[in-house]
Amino acid sequence: MHWEVVLQQPSFELRRSGRFLVADLRQPHHALSTSVRNGGQADWVRHLVNHQSCEGTAHGDRHRVMVEDGLDVYHDRVCAEIALPPDATAVMGTAANMNYVAVVTEVDEELAVTAAVTAGVEGNATTAGDPATWRENEKGIQKVPAYAGTINTMLLINRPLTPATLARAVVTMTEGKTAALHRLAVPTKLTGS
Repeated sequence: MHWEVVLQQPSFELRRSGRFLVADLRQPHHALSTSVRNGGQADWVRHLVNHQSCEGTAHGDRHRVMVEDGLDVYHDRVCAEIALPPDATAVMGTAANMNYVAVVTEVDEELAVTAAVTAGVEGNATTAGDPATWRENEKGIQKVPAYAGTINTMLLINRPLTPATLARAVVTMTEGKTAALHRLAVPTKLTGS
């Protein structure tokens, strides 16, 4: 697999190959993620992965693995494809193409924040308050038939944060996504609002 280095910083390297975008963390970080494995708050995660888990349409192959084998097994397969240790990796999936990732770094004095963002909202945008597309119960995580849109964001900060500040950063990032969609007048495809 041929990797293109997208960005190098003292605390991480961001690289891309085909359907994968990987942030390799050079030092211990506190991470907060929605990954099926290593999700929530973790301090052992060393690799963040955003990958195109399906095509915009007709994405049966990878979806079949997710449904039939489960998301935990799929996590292992994604990590094996790119030779990363599954227990030290957080994985996100999307239909968005990694060639269109937007990477922006903002600096304030000694604080540097980098956002690597992919978005798939043209045909499947949803908003808070729309019907749920996943549910978790005693049987595990199950897909609910509906539209789903993703705006996957890796937010990389060059210094450690307290758990409260990390949570605040995620809230602010989410507010930023909402403001961007509002500014671009991207409506939900479920309710049209």
